[in-house]
Amino acid sequence: MTTLTTVGQALRRLREDAGLTQLDAARRAGIAKNSLSAWERGRTAPQLEKLLAYLEILAVDLRDLGDAVAEELGYPRPPTSDDPQGEVVDPAPRTRWSPELSLLQDQITDLRREVGELRRSLGGGRPGRGP
Repeated sequence: MTTLTTVGQALRRLREDAGLTQLDAARRAGIAKNSLSAWERGRTAPQLEKLLAYLEILAVDLRDLGDAVAEELGYPRPPTSDDPQGEVVDPAPRTRWSPELSLLQDQITDLRREVGELRRSLGGGRPGRGP
Protein backbone atom coordinates (compact mmCIF):
# COMPACT_ATOMS: atom_id res chain seq x y z
CA MET A 1 0.00 0.00 0.00
CA THR A 2 1.42 3.41 -0.95
CA THR A 3 1.49 6.44 1.31
CA LEU A 4 -0.91 8.25 -1.00
CA THR A 5 -3.37 5.34 -0.90
CA THR A 6 -3.13 5.20 2.89
CA VAL A 7 -3.75 8.93 3.20
CA GLY A 8 -6.70 8.58 0.83
CA GLN A 9 -8.23 5.83 2.94
CA ALA A 10 -7.76 7.96 6.05
CA LEU A 11 -9.44 10.94 4.35
CA ARG A 12 -12.37 8.74 3.34
CA ARG A 13 -12.76 7.39 6.88
CA LEU A 14 -12.65 10.90 8.37
CA ARG A 15 -15.32 12.01 5.90
CA GLU A 16 -17.50 9.03 6.69
CA ASP A 17 -16.99 9.62 10.43
CA ALA A 18 -18.26 13.17 9.85
CA GLY A 19 -21.39 11.69 8.24
CA LEU A 20 -20.82 13.32 4.85
CA THR A 21 -21.10 11.95 1.34
CA GLN A 22 -18.36 12.73 -1.15
CA LEU A 23 -20.65 15.19 -2.91
CA ASP A 24 -21.60 17.04 0.29
CA ALA A 25 -18.01 17.19 1.52
CA ALA A 26 -16.70 18.37 -1.84
CA ARG A 27 -19.34 21.10 -2.12
CA ARG A 28 -18.71 22.37 1.41
CA ALA A 29 -14.95 22.43 0.86
CA GLY A 30 -15.27 24.08 -2.55
CA ILE A 31 -13.56 21.27 -4.45
CA ALA A 32 -14.70 19.09 -7.31
CA LYS A 33 -16.22 15.74 -6.36
CA ASN A 34 -13.90 14.06 -8.88
CA SER A 35 -10.90 15.60 -7.11
CA LEU A 36 -12.09 14.33 -3.75
CA SER A 37 -12.67 10.88 -5.21
CA ALA A 38 -9.13 10.88 -6.63
CA TRP A 39 -7.70 11.88 -3.22
CA GLU A 40 -9.62 9.12 -1.45
CA ARG A 41 -8.49 6.50 -3.98
CA GLY A 42 -4.87 7.63 -3.67
CA ARG A 43 -4.69 8.74 -7.30
CA THR A 44 -3.70 12.36 -6.59
CA ALA A 45 -2.51 14.42 -3.64
CA PRO A 46 -4.41 17.54 -2.61
CA GLN A 47 -2.85 20.98 -2.62
CA LEU A 48 -2.23 22.31 0.89
CA GLU A 49 -4.93 24.99 0.76
CA LYS A 50 -7.53 22.52 -0.49
CA LEU A 51 -6.53 19.89 2.07
CA LEU A 52 -6.83 22.42 4.91
CA ALA A 53 -10.25 23.57 3.68
CA TYR A 54 -11.36 19.97 3.46
CA LEU A 55 -10.12 19.09 6.94
CA GLU A 56 -11.86 22.18 8.32
CA ILE A 57 -15.27 21.11 7.04
CA LEU A 58 -14.64 17.69 8.61
CA ALA A 59 -13.83 19.48 11.90
CA VAL A 60 -10.42 17.80 12.11
CA ASP A 61 -6.83 19.00 11.80
CA LEU A 62 -3.55 17.68 10.42
CA ARG A 63 -2.82 15.79 13.63
CA ASP A 64 -6.15 13.98 13.31
CA LEU A 65 -5.25 13.09 9.72
CA GLY A 66 -1.87 11.78 10.87
CA ASP A 67 -3.57 9.70 13.57
CA ALA A 68 -6.06 8.32 11.02
CA VAL A 69 -3.20 7.35 8.70
CA ALA A 70 -1.45 5.62 11.59
CA GLU A 71 -4.62 3.65 12.29
CA GLU A 72 -4.90 2.70 8.60
CA LEU A 73 -1.36 1.31 8.89
CA GLY A 74 -2.36 -0.69 11.94
CA TYR A 75 -0.86 1.52 14.65
CA PRO A 76 -3.01 2.57 17.61
CA ARG A 77 -3.52 6.26 18.25
CA PRO A 78 -0.59 7.50 20.33
CA PRO A 79 -1.38 8.77 23.82
CA THR A 80 -1.40 12.56 24.10
CA SER A 81 -1.65 15.05 26.93
CA ASP A 82 -1.84 18.81 27.19
CA ASP A 83 1.09 20.64 28.71
CA PRO A 84 0.60 23.92 30.65
CA GLN A 85 1.18 26.02 27.51
CA GLY A 86 -1.61 24.26 25.67
CA GLU A 87 0.75 22.48 23.28
CA VAL A 88 -0.06 18.83 22.63
CA VAL A 89 2.78 16.60 23.75
CA ASP A 90 3.14 13.25 22.01
CA PRO A 91 5.01 10.94 24.39
CA ALA A 92 4.97 8.01 21.93
CA PRO A 93 8.54 7.31 20.81
CA ARG A 94 9.03 7.93 17.12
CA THR A 95 10.82 4.60 16.71
CA ARG A 96 7.48 2.76 17.19
CA TRP A 97 6.25 4.16 13.89
CA SER A 98 6.94 2.73 10.46
CA PRO A 99 9.31 4.61 8.12
CA GLU A 100 6.28 5.44 5.96
CA LEU A 101 4.49 7.03 8.90
CA SER A 102 7.62 8.90 9.98
CA LEU A 103 7.81 10.39 6.48
CA LEU A 104 4.15 11.41 6.71
CA GLN A 105 4.76 13.01 10.12
CA ASP A 106 7.65 15.00 8.62
CA GLN A 107 5.38 16.14 5.78
CA ILE A 108 2.69 17.17 8.26
CA THR A 109 5.26 19.12 10.27
CA ASP A 110 6.35 20.90 7.09
CA LEU A 111 2.70 21.67 6.25
CA ARG A 112 2.11 23.09 9.74
CA ARG A 113 5.17 25.30 9.33
CA GLU A 114 3.87 26.52 5.95
CA VAL A 115 0.45 27.24 7.43
CA GLY A 116 2.06 29.20 10.28
CA GLU A 117 4.10 31.24 7.81
CA LEU A 118 1.02 31.87 5.69
CA ARG A 119 -0.96 33.00 8.74
CA ARG A 120 1.85 35.33 9.83
CA SER A 121 2.03 36.81 6.33
CA LEU A 122 -1.72 37.46 6.54
CA GLY A 123 -1.33 39.23 9.85
CA GLY A 124 -2.34 36.30 12.04
CA GLY A 125 -5.60 35.58 10.24
CA ARG A 126 -6.72 32.25 8.88
CA PRO A 127 -5.91 31.52 5.22
CA GLY A 128 -8.67 32.64 2.92
CA ARG A 129 -10.43 34.66 5.63
CA GLY A 130 -8.28 37.75 5.84
CA PRO A 131 -6.36 39.03 8.86
